[in-house]
Amino acid sequence: MSLGLFSFDTDAAFDGRDLYRIEKGHIRIYPYIAQQEARKQYGLRENEIFLGAFDGKVFYWVKGQPRAVYFRAGNQIRRFQLGKRVTEPLGMARGDPKGDLALYTVMLPSGWFSTTPRTLGWLVLDLKDAQ
Repeated sequence: MSLGLFSFDTDAAFDGRDLYRIEKGHIRIYPYIAQQEARKQYGLRENEIFLGAFDGKVFYWVKGQPRAVYFRAGNQIRRFQLGKRVTEPLGMARGDPKGDLALYTVMLPSGWFSTTPRTLGWLVLDLKDAQ
């Protein structure tokens, strides 16, 4: 089940596990290789989970540490600290025209009582808030 497509590079997108490339005017699907290809293309380590790439930035998080999302631009690495409700970042997208970012994530519910253990939702992040 796909939860959405996120930018992989100029002519490709991914849904967390599968890679979709435009090749010779057609969409070609490469099942189960998105993370492997991200490690090769962007130099990520085995424990770094790719979230997307655009505007010269590569976004990722580290396994076991879902409350921090990193991005690398050139040789500079910056980090967004996320709230306690985040249990798994899924993908990064561009936000509104002001330059904000949108992170799609699995979260704990916000209310005191909930019928679901986890919810899907978007968090809006601003580049100026990265450390």
